[in-house]
Amino acid sequence: MYPTSAVDVFLDSLRPGSLAVPDLVYAAVACGAERARAACEVVGGVVVSHENCPHQCVVCGPADAVGRVLDRLRTDGVLGQELPFRSGFHTPMWEPYLDQVRDAFDRLPLRQAQTEVWSATSVAPYPQDPDGSRELTLRHLLEPVRFGALVEELHAAGVRAFVQVGAGSLGGFVDDTLRGADVLSVAAHSERRPGLAGLVRVQAALWAEGAPVDPRVEPTRESSTARAADLRHKPSRRAAPSVRLDLGSPIVRLDPADLPEWQPSDTASDLAGLDANNPVLAAFAAILGEAGDAAHRTIDAWRHQAAPPALAPTPVPTPDQTPGATPTATPDPPEHRSHRHEFSLRNLPYVADHCIYEQHDRWPDDSDRFPVVPMTTLLHLTGEAARALVPGRVVTGYDDVRALRWLPVAPATDAEVTATRTAPDRVRVEISGFTSTVVRLAETPQPPPAPDPAPLTGEGPAPVKAAALYADRWMFHGPGFAGVDEVTAVGDDGIRGVLRTLPAPGALLDAAGQLLGHWMQLRLPTDRLVFPVSVERVLLYGPPPRTGDRMLATARIRQVTAATVCGDVEVCDARDGLVRARLLGWTYRRFAADERVWPMKFTPHTTGVGEPQPEGWCLVRTRWPDAASQELVMRRYLDARERAEFAARPPRTRSGWLLGRIAVKDAVRRYLWARGEGPIYPAEIQVRNDDHGRPHVDRVRLDAPGDDFGTGPGTPVADLHVSLAHKHRLAVAVADREPVGIDIESLTEPEPGPDPGPAATSESTGSTTGQVPGHSPGHLERVALAPDERDLLDRLAAGDPAARHAWLVRFWCAKEAAGKADGVGLAGRPTDRRVVRVAEDRLVVAGPGPGRPERVVRTRVIADAADRYVVAWTVRPAPPSPVPSGPSDPVEAQ
Repeated sequence: MYPTSAVDVFLDSLRPGSLAVPDLVYAAVACGAERARAACEVVGGVVVSHENCPHQCVVCGPADAVGRVLDRLRTDGVLGQELPFRSGFHTPMWEPYLDQVRDAFDRLPLRQAQTEVWSATSVAPYPQDPDGSRELTLRHLLEPVRFGALVEELHAAGVRAFVQVGAGSLGGFVDDTLRGADVLSVAAHSERRPGLAGLVRVQAALWAEGAPVDPRVEPTRESSTARAADLRHKPSRRAAPSVRLDLGSPIVRLDPADLPEWQPSDTASDLAGLDANNPVLAAFAAILGEAGDAAHRTIDAWRHQAAPPALAPTPVPTPDQTPGATPTATPDPPEHRSHRHEFSLRNLPYVADHCIYEQHDRWPDDSDRFPVVPMTTLLHLTGEAARALVPGRVVTGYDDVRALRWLPVAPATDAEVTATRTAPDRVRVEISGFTSTVVRLAETPQPPPAPDPAPLTGEGPAPVKAAALYADRWMFHGPGFAGVDEVTAVGDDGIRGVLRTLPAPGALLDAAGQLLGHWMQLRLPTDRLVFPVSVERVLLYGPPPRTGDRMLATARIRQVTAATVCGDVEVCDARDGLVRARLLGWTYRRFAADERVWPMKFTPHTTGVGEPQPEGWCLVRTRWPDAASQELVMRRYLDARERAEFAARPPRTRSGWLLGRIAVKDAVRRYLWARGEGPIYPAEIQVRNDDHGRPHVDRVRLDAPGDDFGTGPGTPVADLHVSLAHKHRLAVAVADREPVGIDIESLTEPEPGPDPGPAATSESTGSTTGQVPGHSPGHLERVALAPDERDLLDRLAAGDPAARHAWLVRFWCAKEAAGKADGVGLAGRPTDRRVVRVAEDRLVVAGPGPGRPERVVRTRVIADAADRYVVAWTVRPAPPSPVPSGPSDPVEAQ
């Protein structure tokens, strides 16, 4: 608003000490403005100067009166403290002093603000005319700072991120004012993150909240050297501070980048002025001189030291290396070894039979099947690493086995494998970031014990045959890991079966885990999708079984919680009945899998998470309570390109974006299935956006003769149009051969204060549109509706505020849906499209342009958790005449 040079002149005109201020004190109190104002009125002479937030404000007045206000509030349990400055600004007590600055303010030139500036006095944008801006600036000196009200109004206007330029408490005021709302507040400077570090933090926070910033581009600043040179050649135009304020200044901390490079002191010249005849000073000078010389020699030697040699293992001499020498002792094995290892299908081809997700038989990208190294195979590999560190030993078990995350082999994963000897017969092995365990070693295998003879409780026949475990996808394992030969019995607290030893490393113990996991699939009422995360102890007995050996396995359940299931598994040799392995405290994590997620494990090519609606559109609800469960659904639906797009998005926007993709894929699959198409996996439907943000769908055709399916994206689905929207935990999509549009918006009853909900995003035009602008219905009506639409709203609501709000949301959604069907959305001009007639759940929206073409939009209210939503979607054909009346006549705009 003001040119910087003019502000400098203005401040210089206020000579130090020339500005008189009243002798009034300020005090911060821990309560809202109304409560503080009541105490001030009782005492008299004290006013509220700063309305910061619901639980903090500032009062101002004479020192004794402010003290009485603090005492009065303190008796009511309200804390308060006097602040270390005096001025009387923002109170009517400054009225007699206003003439000191009135002329100076009048002389300040004003210019058009590049960014809209709001006032904490008027709680609105600054006026456009210069006289109005100057008048508001003077009011700012006499009226309270209404920061809390300003924050609420900004939030109602759509602001969702509040950045404090500098350090301070404004972020806390924002959080208190908008408590429970989905907003970001962050300071650009703090003692922990000063300077550029603070800006980087702001940048990252904005990106995480979905703002269009690139966190990879660091904030820049001018070179400190260049800035220092500029200051040396441009003397300051500013005199001493014009207004003397006792602010209790904090410690000043200087950025090292702004300081000249440290130069060593010339000790001799520094001490030259000392009295040489004084024996104490002479001795002191000699000590300082010696210390300085030593310091210079040390620094000089450090600066010019030769580069140290590269670290390399010291070779151990052998008899061949030392002719004629006779070794007297065997050298101790190394205590630590680390190396990089590539985990890939090339190195571990058998992992191709351990893919979590099913795809079309001819699907070209192995990564979309998600082949991961089994936990039990990782145990085998860690055992091999331990034996390489301590040769000549056998593995007899593992302690504290932890699977930290999936280890995929497509694409290949390069990881550090570290083995550290912690005891003569213990080696801790870590595959960095993926797994860790302590490997038990011995010189010979441990003798096998007798099995546990205890029966299972309520033991009965198994409902699923072993062959069906793999044919029906109860287990995702291919032939190399399909090691369960029989499921012989299932009880209330366990399961029994017969395993077959397969050649893949870890396959036998993996089959034991499959048996344990199958009990969870059969007996858990919900969240039956489970994967192993840890084992307390694995004990191995006797020599390793040979390929083809049959083993008897019993899994016993220790504990079932909402998040995990823990059990023990015993594996015995079918020939002699002796124990070959015990896995104790094997814990599986439960992932969210309700009645729509669970069937996709078995038939992902014919089922979906989306709920088909009778009107032809698709609804998707958030069915995962955590990021890990979300990832499992995400990988079920997205191919490699889409997963990369998902990962590149700010974390805050990923869930809504994923919901939209799922809704479109399921809407398109349902549309094609209804027209005779066969099985379609979600990855075969690819969603992309054109340059205008409109979504389009392609299909990877794998069954067409001569289709070169592995070289590029799919082909557009002919004559198919799609539209999508998402809000909070829901997404909707529709597919049709004619242009279509759909929208969704929360129907939460209006309440005083800002709307706490985050915006929904529509991808039909690539813009954020689903958030109704502003919380107040009156504000929305002024922004979104033309006068004739407001008249129509009056007749529909019939004086009922709740009905008025519901119809207002219907109007907004209908206009959005119609705009999407036209391929442009609302484009920031909601009144270009107008609701002209209403009949029950159908609204007719007239578009812009000659003849104002009309579209018919249907609406429906749906529920999710504690909220209700309006869904609006276009239907065809658009009638040339009014919507036919149902039980009641249509209502038309006048």
